[in-house]
Amino acid sequence: RVVRRADGVERHVSVRAALVGDEDGEAVVLQGSLQDVTEQRAAEQALAAARAREEAAQREHSIAEELQRSLLPADTFDLEHLDVATFYRAGVEGTYVGGDWYDIIELADGRTAFVMGDVMGRGVRAASVMGQLRSAARAYASLDLSPHEVLTHLDKLVEELSGDQIVTCVYGIFDPAEETLCYANAGHLPPLLVGREGIVRRLTEGGPPLGTGYADGRSEPVAVDTGSLIVFYTDGLVEHRGENIDDGIRRLERELDRRGRESIVGLPEAVVDALLPDGPDDDVAILMARVGPADLVATLSMLREGVTLSVADARAFVMSQLDAWDVPEDVVRDLALVSSELVTNALVHGGDHVRLRLERTGARVVVLVDDDAEERLPTSRDPSDDDESGRGLHIVEALSDEWGIRPTGRGKSIWSARTWRSTEGDGR
Repeated sequence: RVVRRADGVERHVSVRAALVGDEDGEAVVLQGSLQDVTEQRAAEQALAAARAREEAAQREHSIAEELQRSLLPADTFDLEHLDVATFYRAGVEGTYVGGDWYDIIELADGRTAFVMGDVMGRGVRAASVMGQLRSAARAYASLDLSPHEVLTHLDKLVEELSGDQIVTCVYGIFDPAEETLCYANAGHLPPLLVGREGIVRRLTEGGPPLGTGYADGRSEPVAVDTGSLIVFYTDGLVEHRGENIDDGIRRLERELDRRGRESIVGLPEAVVDALLPDGPDDDVAILMARVGPADLVATLSMLREGVTLSVADARAFVMSQLDAWDVPEDVVRDLALVSSELVTNALVHGGDHVRLRLERTGARVVVLVDDDAEERLPTSRDPSDDDESGRGLHIVEALSDEWGIRPTGRGKSIWSARTWRSTEGDGR
């Protein structure tokens, strides 16, 4: 109970009492004790508060780790044209999970987007901001925006979300048809490109971190040949106390120069072991992608020796090539008609510099038609019965499993894809 002393100070006391009886059992004496337990009560309350703080800290740590695991993509991927390996590890056992993240996003017509980012800080707040940015990047990617446009949108989002928090990010799109990686960098460490011959190159184009005004950034295309290795990473791999970060990047370059032509399986782990033999003291994320060839590729330029080939030439090329690839007859017939419509559209609106490309990967064929037209992208319209044109994209849509249109640096690209159920043993 609480008692108040004469000076007004309250003290916690423990009171115990017992009645003592005579020979007949009658109570004759009350015996008791009073003990001041103020300090004991304060110690108990301090211990309870410490336990509550520890439990809250453990809960926050568990939430942050679970959130990070739920947001990171799988560590195995099934991508056309690319073999991918990744690595992620928190810096020290028992520390908060940070805001490092990576993502791989499949885009239209066989392209692939890579994202690597770092929200500075640890704990639930950093992981929460990271999760929102990862989801936003995926949403912007679905709009088929260029890399610098994606980062410009993310820059505005960071200004609204994170206050004065620093966020770096690099976003790149690999295009197997063009054999290019087009990337933009907002304050992140430079990606590395290991060429087929083993030469390591830094991709140094970049702008300021997100949230600081990225609007002046730009997308930079670089050529990537079959066999090239693209490497994205966060600062935990190359930044060490007392060492210039550029020295760390050079050590990574030397390691890639030595190992860059090895199998990509287990390569991120081998690099981490070489650069961080004592283990990381910060979060580390690595994304590596090796460019592989499509199963089968054929290309036809509609302009040869100053003469423009006809739509009939394009149709014959498609039918001959797909038949040679053992594509089912109904798919050959449909894609020949699709190609005719796409090439006609390109020749009418895009001039002579038209390219037709066929790709087969497994039981899937993609038809791509590129031109140099700088006009607005074509849209479907509903022609009347008397109209002699306007049905081309309706035909493409009806005969395709997937199709789409996107702007390129020169003009536009329209693609159509068909997949069929292969019959074991007949190659179809």
